[in-house]
Amino acid sequence: MWLAVSPASSHMGNNSGTAASEGMEARLRSMPAGRSVAFGMAALIVAYWVVYALRWRQTGWDFPVFYIAACLPTHALYSRAAFEAYFQQHLAPLGVAHWARFVRLPVFSLLLRPMSAIDYTRAMWAWMAAWVRTLLRLQS
Repeated sequence: MWLAVSPASSHMGNNSGTAASEGMEARLRSMPAGRSVAFGMAALIVAYWVVYALRWRQTGWDFPVFYIAACLPTHALYSRAAFEAYFQQHLAPLGVAHWARFVRLPVFSLLLRPMSAIDYTRAMWAWMAAWVRTLLRLQS
């Protein structure tokens, strides 16, 4: 079963002739209905997740551990005291409510290092954007 998009219902407002809307129409026409439903459900889950993240002070869930691991030297990755000190100095003043222990291999922290170049809030938004983009790529 294929999703059909009628030309009358797909054109809205003054943007009906744009290449972007035509590209989206072609993509929707070629997408199986089941895949469209899965894509829609994933989009709703992501939208809920982002709205929830914006409203709750403990936003980021497991992100603080990755951000702290990006900022600490490799030898301190498994030091509870080092994590606590970084958390108290840099993240607690931002209202971040918790952090977890770093349990991954040290090499993983090297992949996280670029996040240490930006502040926590921007890094978290970049993390969420990468997560959303990955999800959308999996759907296409």
